[in-house]
Amino acid sequence: MKKYDVKNDREPLSAEQVKKGMNLDGVLKETAKFKTPFFKPLLVWTSLSIAAGALIYFIAFNKKEQEKERPVVNPLLSSEALVPAKFTVDTSKDTTLIYPNGTVIRIPAGAFNSKDGKDISGPVEIAYREFHNPGDILLSGIPMSYDSAGENFQFESAGMFEIKGTKDGEPVFIKPGKPLEVSMRSLNSDPGKFNQYYLDTAKKAWDYLGRDKPYMLQLKLDKPSVQTDSTKAPATLTEAFLMPGRYNAERYHFSIEADKDEFPELSLYEEVLFEVSPETKNFDPKSVNIAWEEANIERLTGGKYKVTFRKAEASISIIGYPVAKEKEYAAMQKKYDALYRSYEQKVTEKQKQEQSVEAVLKEEISQQEKLMTTYQQDENLRLALQSGANEAEEVAYRTFQVNKFGIWNSDCPSSMPKGMELLAEFQNSEGAVIIPEAVFLIETEKNAVYSLYDHKKICFNPSNENTLIVITNKGELAWFSKAGFGNIAKGTKKFTFKMNWKKKASYTPEDINALL
Repeated sequence: MKKYDVKNDREPLSAEQVKKGMNLDGVLKETAKFKTPFFKPLLVWTSLSIAAGALIYFIAFNKKEQEKERPVVNPLLSSEALVPAKFTVDTSKDTTLIYPNGTVIRIPAGAFNSKDGKDISGPVEIAYREFHNPGDILLSGIPMSYDSAGENFQFESAGMFEIKGTKDGEPVFIKPGKPLEVSMRSLNSDPGKFNQYYLDTAKKAWDYLGRDKPYMLQLKLDKPSVQTDSTKAPATLTEAFLMPGRYNAERYHFSIEADKDEFPELSLYEEVLFEVSPETKNFDPKSVNIAWEEANIERLTGGKYKVTFRKAEASISIIGYPVAKEKEYAAMQKKYDALYRSYEQKVTEKQKQEQSVEAVLKEEISQQEKLMTTYQQDENLRLALQSGANEAEEVAYRTFQVNKFGIWNSDCPSSMPKGMELLAEFQNSEGAVIIPEAVFLIETEKNAVYSLYDHKKICFNPSNENTLIVITNKGELAWFSKAGFGNIAKGTKKFTFKMNWKKKASYTPEDINALL
């Protein structure tokens, strides 16, 4: 028996060897000439495994190269609808621009420079457009995925915009310290759900900028109103806890158990020992020895208290203040000092919190006053906000400090839908296989477009209303309706989606929104 030298620890193939190993058709033609194999099974599997490995390497390599070459913003459907509005700006003066839906763009004088840092003078052209609904987002080709702590999220949007600047066809740049201010009209007024992000096209990722909060413009009021959480001023030291006085043996005393919840400043005491104040008129020393049925404490100023004792029809009122005997005073002083330091720290923290709240409040008032001033002075803004379907008494704005041109958004990361998972195939109404270029899931309840990167695995929440959007490898639009999802039985593992079809030379956001 002839022996073969089989090497299991071969070195990695070079690129040239990979290309040579790709001629599988030639190999098959040659082997077809032989009715009986002229090689041993082990050698057959070794050779084929090398060729298969080369093929996998080649495919993976090409896929990575394609991903590198693919632009960050990559519209997959032809559309002439998302055309930006264009404005010409005089760089020598402050300028306010009004977008057709009521968005306000403020540009300070001297805001632009060239790539090499030189000041730009004369007219500059600003191109601006917005994206608010699934149709806008899907047609834009803007990626809506966001990775955080190794988990993939998809953005639920409260509004997104793209802004660019050019002069004589060449890009200009926003000068450091001269940000543009974009008060974007938002269709979502949720005050605490959304964040601000900027799309870094070099990193192909969204940069988190901070929390986003809408400013509400009251169209029917003479001036803006601000709603904010009320904060209480810090308690005074006496209200926090009270250091007792020194015991005076020449005066009368009485004890009483005070409610620590009602009188927290007396928390230093196990049992409060009150010393009768000279302010108490007509005091009878015998009265402190009577077993009274009821006692009420009233807080006075200066660390004093008025205690009223009652029994049947009789009552007396005594003004007193808490004291401690000498052997207990030192321990109370130590405890008081510790509580005082803790109190001072809490007061400082409270003051910082109030200053922060005050700063936020001032910023909100400033933003609303600017919007109100523009609304009162600019006829274009009044018409944009009060005409037709845009008529409203209150409008939500989300304000961005734009220090560079590009794409900005107000979004909330949303987890991928879960509940059912299907091994999917796609066909048209005639049974022909559809090859998807991209697959998107849209839930009626959320303003989000979920990108399903694994086209053969469809995950969705059966409790929600879902629509599946497929963009084919020919740049055409297909969809699977909410009603169709309702017919998928629970427990289904494999499913063929019979897609509806819309073939157009140019698509609009309305084409997509009408399917939802």
